[in-house]
Amino acid sequence: MPRLIHHQRFDAASTPAGWVFDSGMEPINTSVIRGARSLRNTVVNAATAAYWDTADSNSGDVRVRADLQFVSGTSTNTILEVFARATSLPYSGCSNYNIRIVPSAPKIALNRRVSGVSTEMAAAVVTPAAGVTYRTQLTCNGTAISGQVQRLSDGYYLTAAGAWQAAVVDFASVTNANVTGAGRAGIQLFQATSGNVSFRADEFVFETLETGVTVAVNDANLYAPILNHFVNGSVAYRSVNPGSYNKLGFSGTAITLMLPVSGVTGESRVIRWRVDGGAWEDYRMGNLETSIGLASGLSAGTHSLELWYNGHDPNQSIWVASPPMGLVVSGYLIDPSAASSAPTLLTNRAIYYGDSTAYGISSAGTGDNADPTQHDAQAGSPASYLMGLLNTEIAVVGLGSQGYGKAGLAGVPRVYDPGDPTAGSWDLVHPTRSRLSGGAYASAVDRVFVTHGTADYTNAGGTSTAQRMEDSIAAFLPAIRAAAPAATIYVVIPPLLGRNATDHNNRRNAILEGFDTGAGARTTHATAGETVVHRGSTDLNAYCIYLGETISANVWDSSVGATADSFDGIHYKPAFASTVADRIAAALALAVADPSAFRPRRRARNLALTRM
Repeated sequence: MPRLIHHQRFDAASTPAGWVFDSGMEPINTSVIRGARSLRNTVVNAATAAYWDTADSNSGDVRVRADLQFVSGTSTNTILEVFARATSLPYSGCSNYNIRIVPSAPKIALNRRVSGVSTEMAAAVVTPAAGVTYRTQLTCNGTAISGQVQRLSDGYYLTAAGAWQAAVVDFASVTNANVTGAGRAGIQLFQATSGNVSFRADEFVFETLETGVTVAVNDANLYAPILNHFVNGSVAYRSVNPGSYNKLGFSGTAITLMLPVSGVTGESRVIRWRVDGGAWEDYRMGNLETSIGLASGLSAGTHSLELWYNGHDPNQSIWVASPPMGLVVSGYLIDPSAASSAPTLLTNRAIYYGDSTAYGISSAGTGDNADPTQHDAQAGSPASYLMGLLNTEIAVVGLGSQGYGKAGLAGVPRVYDPGDPTAGSWDLVHPTRSRLSGGAYASAVDRVFVTHGTADYTNAGGTSTAQRMEDSIAAFLPAIRAAAPAATIYVVIPPLLGRNATDHNNRRNAILEGFDTGAGARTTHATAGETVVHRGSTDLNAYCIYLGETISANVWDSSVGATADSFDGIHYKPAFASTVADRIAAALALAVADPSAFRPRRRARNLALTRM
């Protein structure tokens, strides 16, 4: 696989570091291809370029691609271009190889440019459509020069005859030696009519053709908790749970996320990552990508990567053999002489069951629920804060709208069905893959958190009655104990059920009474302010935590709408998720009668609430 030199999204308003923008080239926040901004040109009758101002280190054997789009109409006075091996810049007099989308012809052409004079080498006759993004890729390998264009509306590829087909194909491939050696790569946008700015460019990727080292998904140094991932040998891993994450150590100067053709659909998934504990970066994924550049230009030495599956459309099916929604990864690509290394991990291990509040649904807003940027598993879930507070790696198993007594969204069954223990989701990563091995969790845990109840309350009048909740918990706790004989179990009554009102009380009591049956009649083990920690009398390593009524003041019913703690009266804003985590961690310290269980915050290591 090629090695990443640079991957650029033009989300910032200013010129990105390391780039040169000709006058008139600018990122703009209207009619974007994706993200916050895309690139446009406002200068008339000029070959206006934006380029990465560092030549490749591989003698010009490179691959460069960018997403190009005519926003409205396909004016005959515009040209969209990607180029490589550029020398003698600025652009007007430079030499390079390029692919041009030329509506006036109409055609998409592979060209050479020598000292400012352009010559067509091959072309496909085709008319570009407005509003369609064309992923345009130029490959230079010695004297072999080729071009490929993918229409992202359906994933089809352009042929030399100007047709579109599902199979990957180059529309042009030639032999030429006019432009040789290392050079720069970039994008050129041309307009010949004043005010004609109806085109955009984005998603620039610059790679050398050197063969990098692939870190396989079963590499011993890649940490991906198997309690919310499943790994298919060295081929790929999949997770359907936002809040799942990877940690990896690696050497070298760059790292790329590799994605197989996975069957996932739409652009309804967001990943978040950081390298060496730096700033977080978010990216909304498409369904056609095979790689995403995560970092380049790093200093020599060992680095650390943390990558989260941060959000997806909760309404799309995940509970089928080949889910159309989820994160599917085939590995990571690093430099040719680089190697993976063991990441720094937290000391303890836990699994955290819950509904949409467990993985940050609507924690970043309450717009279109299908928009994954409204959801933030890494900053909007109590579990992510508990990682630092408890020095614990946590496998989050949050499933939207799921309850003790009701099924979740997207075909997910209830968490535990006492009438048919094989019908619940608690022991499955997805319908064809168990979370257990030999009856125990496939990876040992120190703690098990069970935080359902919110979706049961909001289902008032539906399938989830208080009795169904009680019966489910009563049978669920012994099942957990069998899977984790030495773990401490914490049943957390969610803040929504802390309010002193009739149905809230009924649902809260259902959890308490189910706990009594599952763990033995509870005793009040400890209190601190409003927080009450109950302990099982049969299972002495099982606790039920009530967080109090005050904490529920602004999270208790969707009818209240937006509050200081919630965008919709149910789900948690990041600051409130942090508060919930604080209260849970303090309750754990009471449960074990050991204040050292409540560790000081470690946000600097595990969380940064600023979204990039």
